[in-house]
Amino acid sequence: MVLERTESEAEIRRRGGRTGHSPQDHLDKDSRPVPEVMRWQSLDPTLGSEDVARHKYVTSEFHEVEMTNLWSRVWQMACHQDEVPAVGDSTVYEIGDWSIIVVRTSGDTFKAFHNSCLHRGTKLCSKAGNYREFRCPFHAWTWHIDGTLKNIPSRWDFPQLDGEDVSLSEVQVDTWGGFVFVNFDPTAPSLAEHLGGLPSHYDRWPLEDRQAVMWVRKEVDCNWKAGIESFIEGYHVVGTHPQTLSFNGDADSAYDTYEGEPNFSRFVFPAFVPGYHVDYDITEQEIADEVFETGLAAADGGPVQVPEGEQARAVLAERLREVLGTTAAIDFDALSDSEIVDGIQYYLFPNLVPFGGVGTSLTYRFRPIGHDPQRCLFEVYVLGLHPRPPAGTTPALEPRDLGPDDMFGAIPEFGILGEILDQDVIIMGLNQAGLRASQRPGITLGVYQESRIRHYHRTLDNFVAS
Repeated sequence: MVLERTESEAEIRRRGGRTGHSPQDHLDKDSRPVPEVMRWQSLDPTLGSEDVARHKYVTSEFHEVEMTNLWSRVWQMACHQDEVPAVGDSTVYEIGDWSIIVVRTSGDTFKAFHNSCLHRGTKLCSKAGNYREFRCPFHAWTWHIDGTLKNIPSRWDFPQLDGEDVSLSEVQVDTWGGFVFVNFDPTAPSLAEHLGGLPSHYDRWPLEDRQAVMWVRKEVDCNWKAGIESFIEGYHVVGTHPQTLSFNGDADSAYDTYEGEPNFSRFVFPAFVPGYHVDYDITEQEIADEVFETGLAAADGGPVQVPEGEQARAVLAERLREVLGTTAAIDFDALSDSEIVDGIQYYLFPNLVPFGGVGTSLTYRFRPIGHDPQRCLFEVYVLGLHPRPPAGTTPALEPRDLGPDDMFGAIPEFGILGEILDQDVIIMGLNQAGLRASQRPGITLGVYQESRIRHYHRTLDNFVAS
């Protein structure tokens, strides 16, 4: 609903009313043609308003059900292609008791194998690296990188293997957006079926063309679901990131859950506009000044002046075209202001959070650590904008691990985003502690701003119940 406004926007905010703005309003004023994908709005009307059961986050019993009925059967991102850029480059992906080797066997071909020797079960690989073969450290059974058997010492002592296929046990593997996905279930539907219509949303922003330039990992004291939920709604901004309210449209964000698409959702978070909860008047020039101070709009180009009657977001988008677009692989001049500045965030079930457009270059991944429902591994991938170098010409992307006291904000490349990520990590721990202490059977969610959480819980419930 758009309000009939006779008061100033600041007055409307002071009394707790909506300003009537939405991402669609900003798209209508965009300085460039807006792609249809940004107009694909949808709210699944069947999501309801019921609480989500608290035990999903805190009990070992539910965690084990997830391990058995979800993680053993769902497509999950195992690595980025830049972790294994050359033939023979391999990495180890682990979740629960599962451990697999992901290896690049040729140009754009990947294979994944259970990380277990077919002799007595010894783990074959313990770390990433470039391998010419996979050799068991116990008895030296050896396989080629395509999984076929190379050598068994004293082969004569295993007559029962004559005529048998002694290749490594394979895991389903496929790729999308530069990410390598695996599925432990050999009968599971294809990755394409799991993705549904998501790839069509990325036609203008092909993630596979962007090199992963940084990968940061941190263990967090919260359930993997609570971690994801900290990122797929903007409702928390007023409480967790109040320093950004003057230039982020927080509660004016759009949330899209598509009927017939159980595995992905989206929000569009309008940037470089006053937040819904800002209770004072702020000019377009003041917005530009605050954004400039954060470094979010190419501060190396000098302060931004907003001409009378123009919007800060349009002027800032143009600055980014001038400073970043000249060396980017993506044609910035063809992108709308929204694609350049807004937070266009997708969520792919169960645990991948990639962004669209170029306003945010991050992708998040969460996964449980072992069999502990109270802890997860939080990973941040940073995707560059420069053209991809030829395959195999760059070293493999390696993780940067943060300890319990290490901060994202100490990494200069993150800028203000590091401060924001640290705030999120603190809240994740407090959220989990509160869930443990709670005596309520469920958690209460907003019908709209937290609709993406409801949407994925329905998909989760379908997995664990089957």
